[in-house]
Amino acid sequence: MREFYVRDGAKRKVRHITIPDLHSQFVHHAVFNVIGKTIEKRNYFYDCGNMSGKGCRLAIKRTKRLFADKKNKYYAQFDVSKYYDSIPHKPLIWMLRNRITKDKPTLRLLWEIIKSSGKQGRGLAIGFYSSQYLAVLYLQGLDYKITQEFAPGCGYVRYVDDGIIVGGNRRVLERALYLIENYLRTIGLRIKGVWKVRKIKERLAPFLGMRFGRGYVIMGKHIMYRISRAARYAAGRKLTQHRASQLLSYWGTLKQCDSYNFRRTRFDPFVSISHCKEAMKNAHNRRCCTSGDV
Repeated sequence: MREFYVRDGAKRKVRHITIPDLHSQFVHHAVFNVIGKTIEKRNYFYDCGNMSGKGCRLAIKRTKRLFADKKNKYYAQFDVSKYYDSIPHKPLIWMLRNRITKDKPTLRLLWEIIKSSGKQGRGLAIGFYSSQYLAVLYLQGLDYKITQEFAPGCGYVRYVDDGIIVGGNRRVLERALYLIENYLRTIGLRIKGVWKVRKIKERLAPFLGMRFGRGYVIMGKHIMYRISRAARYAAGRKLTQHRASQLLSYWGTLKQCDSYNFRRTRFDPFVSISHCKEAMKNAHNRRCCTSGDV
């Protein structure tokens, strides 16, 4: 088993990554390529983290639509504190037994995987293939409670441990946050910081590195600075595959928000998207030729 630290995301958060040995990786993939399909079928559609075919793009698109709806006047946010490190093992295996499978050999194998990914009966290792599915499973009950009991009729989007609820009644959202906090406490988790309900017109909602207002989305400053630095650095330098891939990813981020002036002044003068696509195409062709020669 290998352990190391990386700085992740635009805010450069330090993440502790644990990579299991090759034999364990084979086992994790074999088990969760089957079990994962059942977990995905049970999942709330707008839980956009850790699931194939979803991601920030879907979460941003849905949140932007909710904020544009004039019936929605308020929003409430919550963030689960140290989510991966805080998941208790016994309630997790109980959920697997009651919702996914009752086969005893499979449950014993799942228990060994869970125990190996945490310490002292708590936590999932970032870097285990199994952890992304188990993290999704553990909050499926919360998604059901929010959509059916805590805040029915309100818009709700979650990305891993960050959630946002949008609605037209302030008291409903305040009650929902109170119930969410109590529910998380019963499953061994807690909300980070102090939660509040805010009016959409009064303050932009920070979510997924963006800031959402009534009918528009702007980037957070940390993402702006990072994209601007990358664009200036790429100007006049050799366009490698890694740099082309990075710039195309940033270009996709810019298309998801209202960034016309930023693109015109900070991105387009330094970056040619057609050249980036050409660099990626050439790199792909080289890999194909190399594999063909072998």
